[in-house]
Amino acid sequence: MALTVTSRTLGSVQVIDLSGEIDAQSLPPLEAKLQELTEGGFYRIVLDFGEVPFIASAGLGVLMSVIGTIQDNGGDLVIARSQSDVYRTFDLLDFTTLFKFSDTVDAAVAVFEDAVGVQDH
Repeated sequence: MALTVTSRTLGSVQVIDLSGEIDAQSLPPLEAKLQELTEGGFYRIVLDFGEVPFIASAGLGVLMSVIGTIQDNGGDLVIARSQSDVYRTFDLLDFTTLFKFSDTVDAAVAVFEDAVGVQDH
């Protein structure tokens, strides 16, 4: 299943909408979008995982590779609408301590505005 990556701006936040499985073969568009945003000075990023049924270790590796840069520049990366199997993958690797999760994109965006809406699953 190919990964579709689109982005939009909500206020000061960049939202990346994802659809499809995230694995080594489908990863390049997501990796390129994250690199484009961080190189452009955008450090407030929401990943909409609502249409992502699976993430492989390669996908987790890419997220790990950018989270430090994002946080070092005063930003954050919030994962919105993750499906239970995907969240479980993050949880099994203890990545839920590194990333914030939100039930909705709006709540994820609000994290940057007033620190409300971050939830553990």
